[in-house]
Amino acid sequence: MELYSSHSDPRNTDLVDNRGFVIYRITTNSTFTSSGTSTISRFVPGPGGQPQPVIIAEIEWHSFSPTVFRFRGASLKEKQYIPGHGVWTRTRTFTAGSGRSYTWS
Repeated sequence: MELYSSHSDPRNTDLVDNRGFVIYRITTNSTFTSSGTSTISRFVPGPGGQPQPVIIAEIEWHSFSPTVFRFRGASLKEKQYIPGHGVWTRTRTFTAGSGRSYTWS
């Protein structure tokens, strides 16, 4: 499945499929003193077939301590969940439950 971002801000966007249906929604609350928390929701069929969001994960962003990922009842620091490729690079890779790897650079 290919997903497309509906906004240029990755912290506040809908991820839609090639038919334009919202599959995931990412919302982030942040303040002047906090980097905030991103909530990731997946849309599933609800009553009457109307899609409704179900929270599947949260990311607690930090600038001076490790960012924390929460999903499936677990809390993992970013280096545990998305390990880096070296000391001087921001490239990170994680493997999804399907076995497919995703890389950010």
